Amino acid sequence: MEALNIKETDLTPRVTFDSETCELKIEGRMIPENVEDVFTPINKWIEEYLKTNNKLHFLFRLYYYNTSSARQFFLLYKRLELHFISGKVIFVRWEYEDGDEDSMADAEEFLSGISFPHEIVPVTN
Repeated sequence: MEALNIKETDLTPRVTFDSETCELKIEGRMIPENVEDVFTPINKWIEEYLKTNNKLHFLFRLYYYNTSSARQFFLLYKRLELHFISGKVIFVRWEYEDGDEDSMADAEEFLSGISFPHEIVPVTN
């Protein structure tokens, strides 16, 4: 399977996959005009990857995101929950800038009701 590697722009995050750690990292700003253009390749890649692999860890390190992107995170976590229930090993780490209470609260809301392991962690730059 081809690795996922999407370059960062002023409006979209860098997306990379490390096959040794099974970690998909989404880092940067997420304020695209058309959020579907960003999430469609990510979602397709995840679905293909999980057909033949049992483990996927996520690292979300987002400095800013818009409302339409937040909705996509919520939907992504719901899909990941289904994979977890089917036996896949799913883990999410949401890092937010220390003091950014909005990002922390968003992550708590996105991940509420989710049974796969996750952590919400403050970081300093």
